[in-house]
Amino acid sequence: MIKKLVAFGCSWTFGDELNDPELAHEKDNPRYWDMNTPYRLAHTYPGLVAKHYGLEYENHAFPGHSLVSMREAATWYIKNHDLTDTMFIVGLTESWRWSWHNNKHQSGKGDPEWNRHVNSSWLLHGMGNYSSSWKETFRSFMEDQLCEELQIKNKDQTLLFFDGIAARYNIPVIQYSMLEILPNEIMVPTHIYPTENAKQMIIDTGSRFRDVFAPGKHPNEKGHEIITQRVIKYIDDNNLLV
Repeated sequence: MIKKLVAFGCSWTFGDELNDPELAHEKDNPRYWDMNTPYRLAHTYPGLVAKHYGLEYENHAFPGHSLVSMREAATWYIKNHDLTDTMFIVGLTESWRWSWHNNKHQSGKGDPEWNRHVNSSWLLHGMGNYSSSWKETFRSFMEDQLCEELQIKNKDQTLLFFDGIAARYNIPVIQYSMLEILPNEIMVPTHIYPTENAKQMIIDTGSRFRDVFAPGKHPNEKGHEIITQRVIKYIDDNNLLV
């Protein structure tokens, strides 16, 4: 009997831009991040799936994270938790993203031990006060390493990694692409709706963009509800929790 749902992913699975309207006046409060956490978690698509089935819920997604850091987050989780009666939901992010371990990273309050990365999406958008060496690492990655072949390899490794967890620990695992589809993806049974991604799926509902996406182009509450119904349909159609 499945009792817990654990989610991994980037800002889409984290629930970026899901802001409690009752806290609008607290936006300048340094504690706003923590104050908003209960609302954010409750309105993410994995949170809504967990509520639908009456499951405990943990979310180990984070804004800007990559497939690399998602694999490391899951590895950390497996090493430190009992997977009995657990289900994983994996919101696959863009495969061009990369993460590098940063031994000098100071984990914040409530920050898991695995969260010691510098992420390429942060460097791309100039987030954080990173040294010139990190900027050079990112420049070299973008100019000398990143290519479609590496992206496909990164995606395939991730699909095989999480599919292997399902087989090794005999737990239900769902992998769902949030933002992209790449050619020549390896086929694994845990990758649901492999010919679509959640962003385009939301758009294809015919909803006005502003009705389902927040200003920063993350799904809003309605957008997460649409993803939720898609995931629930797959779970029910395949009897994953039986």
